[in-house]
Amino acid sequence: MSPFRPANDPERRKYQNPEAILQQIGLKPGMTVVDMGCGGGFFALPAARIVGKKGKLYASDINSEGIDDLRRLAGEDGLANIEFSIGQAEDLVLGREHADIVFFGLVVVHLAHIVTIHLEEAGIGPVPPGASAVFC
Repeated sequence: MSPFRPANDPERRKYQNPEAILQQIGLKPGMTVVDMGCGGGFFALPAARIVGKKGKLYASDINSEGIDDLRRLAGEDGLANIEFSIGQAEDLVLGREHADIVFFGLVVVHLAHIVTIHLEEAGIGPVPPGASAVFC
């Protein structure tokens, strides 16, 4: 397991409950969600479970070890609704109206060029009506 933001972190769960947070932001079965800076899957695994087989999760992180951990854990859980990518959030282009929710969990401090991160420039926005960009 990667030391970089592991999927099962009891200390982090003391102040962040990923399932509750994802439900509070409106994540529902069948939705498409992007987890930017997914690490080892702290939010990504619960999100994939919530959106279910009819939904889709795009998991992206700069840390390949975190993505490897997430890929392994998703396989162990039988989650086939996740697409994985390794790279900087600034470089990921998804296209307009691609996701219902774009989620950034504890990632803002890691962005190399935070001033240049604009949803529209990234090809994600403007956020379509009913869609959300969530920074947690």
